[in-house]
Amino acid sequence: MNASKKNILIVAYNDLNNSGVPNVIFQTVKTISKSVNSIDIIVFGDNLFFYEKMLQNGIKNVNIIPQTICKDKSKIKSFWNFIYKNKKEAYRNAIKTLGSKNYYAIHSFKEYSGWPYLKAAKKLGIKLRITHSNVNASRKVSLIETVYRFFAKRKTSRYATELVGVSKDCCEASFHGKNYIVLHNSYDENKFNKDVINELPKNKLVLTQVGSLNSNKNQYFSLGVIEELIKLHKDSQLIIVGKETEFGYQTKLNNLVIKKDLTNYVKIINQGTDISKLFKETSYVLIPSLYEGASIVAIESQACGIKTFVSKGVPKEMNIGGLTFLDLKDGPKKWAEEIFKNFLNTGNSRAICDMSVFSNKQFEEKILSIYNLSN
Repeated sequence: MNASKKNILIVAYNDLNNSGVPNVIFQTVKTISKSVNSIDIIVFGDNLFFYEKMLQNGIKNVNIIPQTICKDKSKIKSFWNFIYKNKKEAYRNAIKTLGSKNYYAIHSFKEYSGWPYLKAAKKLGIKLRITHSNVNASRKVSLIETVYRFFAKRKTSRYATELVGVSKDCCEASFHGKNYIVLHNSYDENKFNKDVINELPKNKLVLTQVGSLNSNKNQYFSLGVIEELIKLHKDSQLIIVGKETEFGYQTKLNNLVIKKDLTNYVKIINQGTDISKLFKETSYVLIPSLYEGASIVAIESQACGIKTFVSKGVPKEMNIGGLTFLDLKDGPKKWAEEIFKNFLNTGNSRAICDMSVFSNKQFEEKILSIYNLSN
């Protein structure tokens, strides 16, 4: 098929909000847009931050296809929708969407829940079927969900022709030894670089955590860290940036700030802020996540030379010299002690790492190779 006539269907994990997976979709679209006719993106929410960014970057051949997911307050009905009803509806919608245009490829970011779209694509004869894993699927869940996940991952691998993941750990957990391609997330090299210099006063210690507000990102733990840190260094602050993705999490977070008497030491900011500007007033970045498929924040912070303290849930291959791995089991006090020890030795100084492994160039070359396109 001539490149100018190639149509692509991308299935988002959720919507296109300002977070890691939508950013990967944005990077993918930006790379392939000049080599294809059209790119349609199925979304499951109304936050279209990165779609607006595509338009701002002059990408005009992108169309949004909104779809809804059945939700129910009952846990039993909600689970039934998750494992059956939504998948049946997804397959029916996928057949309809994929049959409406001559598609060259489908690219699913919906993890192991993306198999209905890949199955429909196979039935309709679409030869290039990509599944893109961005989360570590090894985390513990209930027995029922473990069984569902086992079969769903097998289906996803069976219907996909290309298995792609953001890290080796992520690929191993999702694809269990099958041939896969590790495609490291790229980052905005124009925003995150050595020019993002430290502008903090010499004695000011600021921790910054960026990510969705939920149990996995573990902002509660960070409150424990700042609580211990101010005992060692009074002029300390924690800045949390993110949007709630787990119902009630931010309310509990706010209540915990008040309960621990941390109002003067903790600032919670909505997701819309410019992180590169925030990094100019950051001593250290915190990533105490339970699990990470990869971490765009860890890449961005290292690009700015910011020492970043991360849990062992972050893949080791994210480390290019700027990460310090700590065990969550050691508790917030140990994390605070390690941070303060580093601050005593280096203050707010920065050390830029070699970012080539996460460069836009490498990402673009791999994506074009996966799609069998030329720029």
